[in-house]
Amino acid sequence: MAKSPKRKDYLKDYKQGASGKYEYGGISYTFDGTPEERKRAYAKLIGLTVLLTASVMGSGMIDAAGMVNTFYVIVPFIGEVCALFALWWNLSKLLMEGEKIRGYIFETVNNRMEPATLILVFFAILGLVMSVVFQLTNGFEDKMLKCFLYLFTKALNAILAFLVKKYYNTLKWKVL
Repeated sequence: MAKSPKRKDYLKDYKQGASGKYEYGGISYTFDGTPEERKRAYAKLIGLTVLLTASVMGSGMIDAAGMVNTFYVIVPFIGEVCALFALWWNLSKLLMEGEKIRGYIFETVNNRMEPATLILVFFAILGLVMSVVFQLTNGFEDKMLKCFLYLFTKALNAILAFLVKKYYNTLKWKVL
């Protein structure tokens, strides 16, 4: 399989300095605000993502009707976990850069945050719908409270993922 010629284009931005080490000389981005505002914005973004993670993991620990042995209820949960992993992966890449974010990393993260959250919203809603389908066709299996709690966490997952997306989109960045 041939690799895309643009795949490693960012390597052109690294130049050898006087000390012999390679230094990044391409476009960089930074949060458009004071360091305190950046810390607050990152803390809020991390906080929302931690709440989302707790909600997704919590929904997976509820043994509601269908969640134990029904593929069409379990598969959307697996999709949620995969999207959550992608969200954390990109968020960690952004946070590890510090104050000055290299352009190629920023572009990658910025292009992947919204799809990751929207995919998570999709799978949370799909999981909710599939769980309702299971409950309508097979009943609650004497787990009515767990079923309602599961449906609540699916709705909460969708809402929190959407809030992460919405909040990330409000963050302002500037080119250095």
